Amino acid sequence: MKLGLILTVILIIPLSSALQISEIMYDLEGADAGNEWIEVFNDGESMDICVHRLFEAETNHYIKGDFCTLESGSYVILADRAENLAFESNVLDSAFSLSNTGERLCIRNNAGEDLVCVEYSATLGAKGDGNSLQLSGGEWCTGVPTPGKLGDCRASIEEPAESVKLEDTEVLDLEEQAPEEQKQDVVVSEPDPVKEPAVAVLSAPQIEAPVTGQIIYKSKSERASNVPILMLLTVSITLNVFFIISRLR
Repeated sequence: MKLGLILTVILIIPLSSALQISEIMYDLEGADAGNEWIEVFNDGESMDICVHRLFEAETNHYIKGDFCTLESGSYVILADRAENLAFESNVLDSAFSLSNTGERLCIRNNAGEDLVCVEYSATLGAKGDGNSLQLSGGEWCTGVPTPGKLGDCRASIEEPAESVKLEDTEVLDLEEQAPEEQKQDVVVSEPDPVKEPAVAVLSAPQIEAPVTGQIIYKSKSERASNVPILMLLTVSITLNVFFIISRLR
């Protein structure tokens, strides 16, 4: 009688699961399709994870792959398309599309029993900023994705700072930016045409005229003004010549 009572008690105790859904990448930067994934951790005995199903969007999705044995203390990644993910951890294929606003996820056995369930929401974070939802210390937080490893929400990807508009900035005084010893008074004045900077102009090289005993006249007017002088000199020389000849006779 006591043995029958003991057996009855054992049969009605529900089997507890050591599986944990430990990380969710539901909203990636850019396209989500084919790149979403769910991390599952086994805290119990070794099991065949492929005999179970992923329950998402009111549908039981298959789990399949080349390495279905999930050892104790190890992780496995369930991916919408396993071929798109190059992780060090084991990646198994499934077929799902995670909601960007939140939904309920479960791992179910063949009997339709839920082994583990979680319900996430976009209000928890990791919405398109490169982070993932991670289970740490029994609570969900956001951090840099760590597929196949223990999550660490102390490290997270920060959102890029908004671009700074020029009109929102203040122009600093040049005197405030320069050190004391480099400060100089800046004087703005109108350009002085007398003190315009010299401009180099390329021109043909100047060739100096050779120095000779001839007189070089630069214009006709100058030559015309010298004719009377020449005539006077000619007459004077002629008279002197006649004078000399007459004395010699």
